[in-house]
Amino acid sequence: MRRRTLLASSATLLGAGLAGCLGDSGGGTTTAAPTTEATTEAPTTERTTDATPYDASVSASFERLQPNVVLLGIDSLGVRPKGHQYVFFRVDVTDGDPPERAAFEFRFDGERYPPGVDTGGMLWRDSEGDDRYTADRGDGWLVFELPETGDAGDAALVLGGDEWSVPEAVRERLEQPSPSLSLDWDVPEEQPAGESTLGFTVTNDTDRGTWFVGGVTGVGIRAAYAPVAGVVREVPAGETVSWEVTHDNGADPGDDSVGDGEADGEYQLSWAQGDREQTVYFVAGE
Repeated sequence: MRRRTLLASSATLLGAGLAGCLGDSGGGTTTAAPTTEATTEAPTTERTTDATPYDASVSASFERLQPNVVLLGIDSLGVRPKGHQYVFFRVDVTDGDPPERAAFEFRFDGERYPPGVDTGGMLWRDSEGDDRYTADRGDGWLVFELPETGDAGDAALVLGGDEWSVPEAVRERLEQPSPSLSLDWDVPEEQPAGESTLGFTVTNDTDRGTWFVGGVTGVGIRAAYAPVAGVVREVPAGETVSWEVTHDNGADPGDDSVGDGEADGEYQLSWAQGDREQTVYFVAGE
């Protein structure tokens, strides 16, 4: 039985595995619980133009502003290092020829930023579906990686001669570092064979709303390493938000290893304010 040896080396291997696989845009097979996401939307603005570089009617709306994003490696999940923030828009071409994704820009602090995240890896959100904006489809979401702070007085999504500004509250958030959050990560050591439960309680004691962003990887659970869940959740100012993520841990209640007192694996959480680990022991349900 090699479970104890695997757990002893887990922290070192996860760091090396994630760093090495982010250069590969592909991802492995996952056994992930659905990502939990909420959306805050501003009213949609629609404008029409036949100026270069596109000839179409485009509808665009602000979706959300995150302090971080979840990245998918071949066999693990992580988050982008601090120093950035990420603004998401939803775009829909209602008539005409959809422009290429690269035609969109986000104006912030006197600069214009192209869509995308500066990493060779894949965004977890991108791996979960095919709703990222492409010209072939003509609708979907866009993400822009921005500096952590800056002058947001003229912040807007820009396409050719058109632009869609963000709400005043979003401009204020763009100009300030994301507030710190407190996290209670409730992962019982003993987990029922078949399905594990991971509890999250996140508190925002500040007067500015933000988002919790984290990635959970399983070590020695179903595989040596496997993505479990990318977790993205809005945490309004002055509020505490709680939720659970369930994971099919693959354990059979009738297996001899269930309830034998030896560690069966480890869940690792990566988020902007530090990493957490929890060793688990599978037990037969009641």
